[in-house]
Amino acid sequence: MDSSMVPPAGSPPGGVTPNYVNPPTLEDVTIGIGVLMIVLTALVVSARLYTNFFLSRSPGIEDYSCISAVVFLYTYVGLVFYLNRTARHIWDLPSTWLDAAFFKQRFARDMFISPATFFSKATIFLLYLRLFRPTKWFRYSIYVLMTSMIAVYGAYIIVNAALCAPAPGQSWSYPGVLAKCQKQEIYTEIQGTFNVIIDILALTLPMPIIRRMSLPMSKKIGILAIFGTGFIALICSILSLAYRAKLFGTEDWSWIGAENYITIIVEVGITIICSCAPALFTLGKHLFRNSSLFATFRSHTTVTHRKYPSGRHTIPTPTSSSRYSSNTLVRPQQSNHKRRSEGIGYVELGEVMSDTDRKITGAAFGFDLDGNRPPPVRKDPTGILRTTDVEIISWKKGDEDGEETEERR
Repeated sequence: MDSSMVPPAGSPPGGVTPNYVNPPTLEDVTIGIGVLMIVLTALVVSARLYTNFFLSRSPGIEDYSCISAVVFLYTYVGLVFYLNRTARHIWDLPSTWLDAAFFKQRFARDMFISPATFFSKATIFLLYLRLFRPTKWFRYSIYVLMTSMIAVYGAYIIVNAALCAPAPGQSWSYPGVLAKCQKQEIYTEIQGTFNVIIDILALTLPMPIIRRMSLPMSKKIGILAIFGTGFIALICSILSLAYRAKLFGTEDWSWIGAENYITIIVEVGITIICSCAPALFTLGKHLFRNSSLFATFRSHTTVTHRKYPSGRHTIPTPTSSSRYSSNTLVRPQQSNHKRRSEGIGYVELGEVMSDTDRKITGAAFGFDLDGNRPPPVRKDPTGILRTTDVEIISWKKGDEDGEETEERR
């Protein structure tokens, strides 16, 4: 195409000649990053759905929100690819490409930004609401944030429809639609700033609750690391805001706009991936526990035990080296560690417990240490009332120097 016959969509800088044949372009970068985000989110979300629907069998509304985010993101990426040929400098863009069809497709593409962003971030807050619902101040904080998100992202859809679509009876033709649509740039920056604030709150809001949890420090660090993946999403939001700011008042809107679309794809994709971190941790833990590596490790660290028909519970069998007895549980007083079994709570080891038969058996099968029964549970067809995972600790004398070693199962 000859630039002397078809004028460019914008004036080039001094000394620059329009190039319609092989100009600098962001097409390859856009396709590469878009495909990468599609592949990564597909793998991560598939793992999340498998974990929550089939492994733990505890799906929640946040899983459906995550699915919605993926659908809107993929639709947005598809429309970006469809208009990818305009990802070049405005002076390398033939004005004939900016026809009514282009502005209709551009309008449709931009309508998917807000839904994709909303559902990706709502997935995180809905998960928080499920995990920390009993905490009143936290629950109401989530309600306020979700309401604010609906207002801000919904307003962007209204603004985009009001400014980037012609009034009834008017034409989609260039340059009238473009001049009107560029007025939304300031609201684009407002939404970018709001995204950063939301990501900061998503990162910091659960921290006070996690710090007050009665958990060993190692488990607290693990939980903080899982939720801390939101820091990556925060970095992407800040980067996206920086590129949104470049759009304000620029003449080279086609090039800067392409950069902005790339950062939006990365921001939404990374947010979706971060929202799946807890499910990925659960899946990884399940796969490790069922791996040969874990079986080998377990065989070297298991105490002597007797299996019962259910296959879920094991009761330690006293050995010559064991410090257990039939009536008391003794642990050396100099060790004041705490151990927790799932569903039991903390038990101070390092003291002599009376009524051991009643208390230890009750704790192992879900009773508290005072022998109180849990609320009645419905029997299943096998007749098993309750199952729980029990951590058994035994202490025995080690080498000849008298050092104590710990065996755990």
